[in-house]
Order: sequence, then C-alpha cells, then structure tokens
Amino acid sequence: EGHLFMTYVASGVLSALGGLLYAARLNSPGSDTGTGMEVLALTAVVLGGVSLAGGRGGVFGPIIAVVVLQMIRTDMTFLQIDSNLAIVAQGAILIGVLMAASLLEFRRTRP
Repeated sequence: EGHLFMTYVASGVLSALGGLLYAARLNSPGSDTGTGMEVLALTAVVLGGVSLAGGRGGVFGPIIAVVVLQMIRTDMTFLQIDSNLAIVAQGAILIGVLMAASLLEFRRTRP
C-alpha cells in the first residue's frame, strides 16, 4: 500500500516537472499549450504495446514509439508538408493500430 502511494507521488511530481519544462520551453503557459500532444502520447502508448485495458505493457515500447512518431513529424517538416497533417497522420496510425488490435483480440477469443 505504501508503494502505491509513492508511485502516485512520483507520478505527480514528474508530471508537474514536465509541465514546468514545457511551459518554460514555450515561454508562456496557456490553455491551448500542447495541443496535439495528447494524441502523440496516446498513440505512443498504444503503438508501444501497452494495453488500454491495463495489465500489459512495458516502458521501452512507448519510448521507441515516441521516437518513431517524432520522426514522422520531423520528416513532414523537412519535406515542407503542413505540420498539422502530422497530427492527422498520427491519429490515423492510432486508429489503424486500435482496429488491428481489436481484430486480433476478436479472432483470439472466437471459438
């Protein structure tokens, strides 16, 4: 029980630190700060092999997924494609991965 409490404390502290660093990077905090980052985070978690239902997953898969997704955004910028399309591409990847995972789960549970 004490370990669970410390896990929540560590999570809160690291989240606050991340928010402070992100606000410092942009030189201003705001309600629209980080728009699109939630899609990146969710997509990285799903692509990294973490189950949204809980109970399965690791740390290294999402880290690799973040690198790959950031490379997509960087490559689109390098190719002079609108950076907003990177969010659309990441969303499409997320939908595709979720559909594939649902299909695999359906086939596995079907008699």
